[in-house]
Amino acid sequence: MVPVRPEVVRRLAAPALPLVTELFWLRTVNAVGAAQSESEHRALYDLGRFVTELDPRLEGAYWFVAIVLPFQKSRNQWLFGDLSNDLITRGLEAFPTNLKLKLLRAYNTYFYLHRPAEAGHLFSEAARDPAAPPYVGLLATRLLGEGGDVDQGLLVAQTLLESAESDEERVAFKFRIRQLQTERVLQRIDAALARFRVAKGREPLSLYEIVSEGLLSPDALEDPSGGHLYVDGEGNAQSDAYLDRLRAYMAGEQVPGAAPGLDEDHDD
Repeated sequence: MVPVRPEVVRRLAAPALPLVTELFWLRTVNAVGAAQSESEHRALYDLGRFVTELDPRLEGAYWFVAIVLPFQKSRNQWLFGDLSNDLITRGLEAFPTNLKLKLLRAYNTYFYLHRPAEAGHLFSEAARDPAAPPYVGLLATRLLGEGGDVDQGLLVAQTLLESAESDEERVAFKFRIRQLQTERVLQRIDAALARFRVAKGREPLSLYEIVSEGLLSPDALEDPSGGHLYVDGEGNAQSDAYLDRLRAYMAGEQVPGAAPGLDEDHDD
């Protein structure tokens, strides 16, 4: 906890404010290096808020604190991703073109807050930065597809295709467009499968049974990528045109299919 409000410090220490800010920044850096417990990580947010309110132009403080603030409470539970993003958002108010902050906010939103569609929109925003590498746009479309906003993912992919500067980028975005088109079909089938299970209390014998029940039109079983559509052992619609559905992968996971040159392994 910081025992005094930043506006009080600015008023009382106005002649020496740069020095006072530097001292509090050093205290913050030390706290970042020493933080191990849940409470110590939570305290980093207060320190980050305090020092950046003392000097909102202390650009590095926003991302330096935000990147270490999340705390892993258990294997699948992370705390303080929302506080990290709050600090990042404050940083972007002061530095609206900071690409590092944009990417970190999008990453937090996916990895810590588990909101893929929102993360996809944030990565899409970051992808418009001329300095953003091509993979940012591909990741945006992948997350938009995973989060159910396939139409927005297609729009982003088409926009990035039109602005692509290399053959490698064009191949990757053409592939992603086909994959998103297939994902849209698969999500519609998933919804029809869910309705069938509610109505019948069992799994369908085939996808064509769903069509015969009027839950899907026959042309809804046509894969834009030319693959064969089926239901896997977990009850999810799949296409054999791809090794897996659109989703992002965490560090250490094996990615079933990777884009030509960028993150998949398919022909144009």
